[in-house]
Amino acid sequence: MATVGELAAALGLDEAACAFLGDASVTDRRSLADAIERAGKDRDRELRTAVDQALGFVPRPLRGRVLKMLGGGRG
Repeated sequence: MATVGELAAALGLDEAACAFLGDASVTDRRSLADAIERAGKDRDRELRTAVDQALGFVPRPLRGRVLKMLGGGRG
């Protein structure tokens, strides 16, 4: 079950900002939670692809340093 608190956390919002979702059915909240999860996974995959493609323009000896500057890796 997706509670309003869980949805708020997944969206990075305060629970009060999502309080209106309490009126939605359990099925609708679960569906929304699934959509948020899929969107996050899609975003992460797209970001990894973009970083990999961008690294193709960085000379090989510098790629490790650039990865560190970008947060230490590609996840």
